[in-house]
Amino acid sequence: WLSARPANLSSGSYLGGLQITSSNACNFACSYCFADSSDRRSAQRQAGAGIANISFEMASEAIDRVLETARAHGRQRIGVKFLGREPLVNFRTMDRLFGRYSVEDVAWSLTTNGSLVTPVIAGRLAAVDARVVVSIDGLPQINDAVRLVKSSRGERSAYKLAMRGLQALLAAGVHASVSSVVSARTDFAVMPAFLQ
Repeated sequence: WLSARPANLSSGSYLGGLQITSSNACNFACSYCFADSSDRRSAQRQAGAGIANISFEMASEAIDRVLETARAHGRQRIGVKFLGREPLVNFRTMDRLFGRYSVEDVAWSLTTNGSLVTPVIAGRLAAVDARVVVSIDGLPQINDAVRLVKSSRGERSAYKLAMRGLQALLAAGVHASVSSVVSARTDFAVMPAFLQ
């Protein structure tokens, strides 16, 4: 098994999916965000330099290549996960991809801060049976201390925005779960209330 592994790796036989960074833009300014704090390209992103969103053409070409390779090795369906700073910033491209591939071709998933989820977006995610992870770091006092909304207009609580998005997902029947960063600021005494 081990001796066959290098040949199988180069043939693509283990390939079953890909992650797409749909956007380098984000509407949050989380204090621990690696993209802002440790990425040397952060200043360029904040200044609007470079390409913020992946194009439909580039994303579909990547999916086509992975799907072709997977099928050559007996897999009929691949997984595609949308990540990025905030993938829903580029929902237009995501939605076009949903229309191009059937649920028999692709199992969709994404990780989001939840703030941009609307009932329409939740309905589209439900229609393609997407699995969604919403990032919330605990109760409002913890979450909003580290997850900041960039816009000065509208709701200022990242927690309320994320919960509104999560509720829209659940109302639409989307399989949604919550991801939470645990840090020195995490109050484990109140975490059970958050988990309920």
